[in-house]
Amino acid sequence: MNYTLNMSKKLIAILFVFTIFVSQIFSQTIDNSRFLKQSVPTNMGAGETYKTVITFENNGTTVWLPKEYRLVVISNGPTTDYIGSTPWNVADMPLSSALSPGQSISFEVSLTAPSTEGVYYFTTQMKHNDNFFGEQSKTAVVTVGPVTGTNNDINSASFVDQSVVTSMTAGARYKVSITMTNSGKVPWTPGRYRLASLDATSNVLPSPLWGTSSVELSESIAPGSTKVFIFSVIAPIQEGTYLFQWRMTTPDSGLFGDASRAVNVVVTASRYSK
Repeated sequence: MNYTLNMSKKLIAILFVFTIFVSQIFSQTIDNSRFLKQSVPTNMGAGETYKTVITFENNGTTVWLPKEYRLVVISNGPTTDYIGSTPWNVADMPLSSALSPGQSISFEVSLTAPSTEGVYYFTTQMKHNDNFFGEQSKTAVVTVGPVTGTNNDINSASFVDQSVVTSMTAGARYKVSITMTNSGKVPWTPGRYRLASLDATSNVLPSPLWGTSSVELSESIAPGSTKVFIFSVIAPIQEGTYLFQWRMTTPDSGLFGDASRAVNVVVTASRYSK
């Protein structure tokens, strides 16, 4: 009887200690961040300055405080190891106000391209005092060309990102998005600037293969700003593999800037049509 009682007391003591240990673990504050998006041009002119936007979410349990938390450029290579210095010459970017868990923040960065032509890598990460934490941004691979490159053009566009499924059902409707940065010298205005669908020869499609051949602007996009085109497409009615690629255009200069990343979309017949 005494043995059983003693064992019960020991088990209760162990459970009590374990409960305290677990509660301490879950009560600890945790720094964490989630990368959301960025608008870093993939083509730059040497020495030219570009307005970029990088967005992170606080998905930890701590409040990010000004001066203590900041965004840092961490690498200039295909790997994302911190190398202490980069050719971007971007100072650390501290928060200007506190950021609570669940909130996101967009850092507006004036990014000056290196003065030497070549291929460069741009990656960022959040830092708390001396400690890096959370996700790193998507590594941007940037081609730096002559000073007479894209940023000196009146009209220029830098492809940022896109979302499109690669398998579709014939005649079905799908929502897609394509993100472009205005890396030129003038605003993109509604009625003149639009996103156009391309054919295999990189020309504007003469007919609306995807249910539409172009997407109009609903607002003006200033130089350095980014536009996310969100629109619906209708898959071709014939089975096959189709190129999905878009580019900015205007009646004055025609197609300009980067094209979106080329995607081969496989279209299959609906099972109801067989």
